[in-house]
Amino acid sequence: MSGYFCIAMLEDPPYNMFIAATESEPEEWRDELPLPSHLLCYEYFDDADEVERQCLQTLNAQGVPAKVSKAFPAVPYEVITAFLCVRDKLKSTLNSDEDSAQEINNEEANRLYEQAQALDADDPEVFKLFNRAAEYGHKGALVAIAECFNYGWGGCRKNHMKAFGAAKRAIEPLRDYDMDSGLGESLYLLATGLNDTQARFILLNKLADIGYIDAVFEVARCYCEGRCISIDPKKALKLIEKIDVAVLNTSQKNDLGIVYCDIADAYRDGCEKTIPDMKKAVKYYKQSADLGCRHAIRNIAWCYFFGEGVKKDLNEALELGYRLIDMGYGSGYSIATDCYNEVGMQSEAVKLWKQFFEKIQENNKEYDLEIAISVADYVKQVLSKKITPVHTKKDEKNFSKYAKTLKKELPDLHEKEIGWLESH
Repeated sequence: MSGYFCIAMLEDPPYNMFIAATESEPEEWRDELPLPSHLLCYEYFDDADEVERQCLQTLNAQGVPAKVSKAFPAVPYEVITAFLCVRDKLKSTLNSDEDSAQEINNEEANRLYEQAQALDADDPEVFKLFNRAAEYGHKGALVAIAECFNYGWGGCRKNHMKAFGAAKRAIEPLRDYDMDSGLGESLYLLATGLNDTQARFILLNKLADIGYIDAVFEVARCYCEGRCISIDPKKALKLIEKIDVAVLNTSQKNDLGIVYCDIADAYRDGCEKTIPDMKKAVKYYKQSADLGCRHAIRNIAWCYFFGEGVKKDLNEALELGYRLIDMGYGSGYSIATDCYNEVGMQSEAVKLWKQFFEKIQENNKEYDLEIAISVADYVKQVLSKKITPVHTKKDEKNFSKYAKTLKKELPDLHEKEIGWLESH
């Protein structure tokens, strides 16, 4: 019988107790007792009769002459303690039964999931098996259903909106410790492949919430660049502020560096929720540069060169320029030679530009945009008579190709330089 197990104490001394299993509300049961009484405690059970039976056994075994629906002498503590012991024992047994049932369900779910994985991806049985495993709550199967809709596996027609809905359901039960199993990566690849930008952002945001690091970086960049959301560098910072750099691999450190650079760009340019702030921009360019981001190294170098957001310091700018050169980037030559020209050391600038063109010939980087921009910076210094030309006839063979690259990517910024390159 489902109902309440109740304990009451008669008001008149000595201590006399009442216990009973009842379908009535506890207060109504107490009102039916023969004498005035206090209702000490009660609790609802699916099998209140079993609680009553075990309480009687426990009390009698302890020497308490307990009876059902009749008063018996006992201290309240004795009766309540016996009831609590019985209740906890029954709950423990129930939980054990539930755990056993769950274990059986898990075994069946794993069997169905493994059976599906063993089949060819185009087999219609694949989706059916994944679906049955998902009914048992199998996390991998939930992810697999989303993949079936996204990639057209298991006899499913490709349907990105169904894939999106299934992916949302699959993310809900995941936690950060599920990422090692590859589930996070599967959902991340699915999310980044969606054409619907809003759906993509929603999935990435959910993955970021459970700690998938690539999603954290991607969502942070969305906040920096205004993809599907208003530009807000503060929210981007909040996403990455708790990341432990020490546990990141080289690729992840590079990605974090790019995020810091994007945050710095947002503060440099200003946006709807942030006014331009070069001091903050410099702060985050430095953090990005410490992680090896070449764009940040270049930008912080120019900040030192022009004294923007930081005290003008040509030595710092020069050092950063050489750092870029050592990393193999042409922008380092532009920065370093401008530093030399600024203090009248044209001979050092000429040496560097000679080295620059020698490196181009060695590496055969004819179409690299950064190289083309550096060539344009060289031309700018030649046109302004800061340096004498150092290029050779062999270098001139590639000038038209650099001009073509600049005309395609940055025609307004390098109009004079493009014209000079095309004429040589």
